[in-house]
Amino acid sequence: MKKYLKFDDQVVLLHERKELQKYLEFRKENDVWVQPYIKESAVIGIEDHPLFLSQYFSENGIGINEESSECVRDTGLFLSFPVNGERTIYPTRHTAFASICQRAGLSGPTISNFMETSFKKVLPVTEKAAWLTRGFSLYAQK
Repeated sequence: MKKYLKFDDQVVLLHERKELQKYLEFRKENDVWVQPYIKESAVIGIEDHPLFLSQYFSENGIGINEESSECVRDTGLFLSFPVNGERTIYPTRHTAFASICQRAGLSGPTISNFMETSFKKVLPVTEKAAWLTRGFSLYAQK
């Protein structure tokens, strides 16, 4: 899979129509759209423990690369779903989290909170992943 941007929060300004056309052609050639059944999807949570990241990635079948490391620093959640009969794992980013929760049928501050305060603890990312996976298992649609 080719990436147009190096990082999730990178911004590229397109000033001319040619640049826009080139971008749209890239999207057409490189985007992959799949519609797996929600119940066949899962979420893998990886805690941000730098000394053990490569071990966690290896144990969960996640590629050791900058995208995976960026995901751990951001949400720590990876989506796993079948593509052409094989299980595929993609890193997520914070902008996808609300949609992931909707697919799982979960909402509220306990699942959504990523920032600890003096009054509220954060649900560990591995538990969030388990809750989301369980929520996915209840839905039969694509």
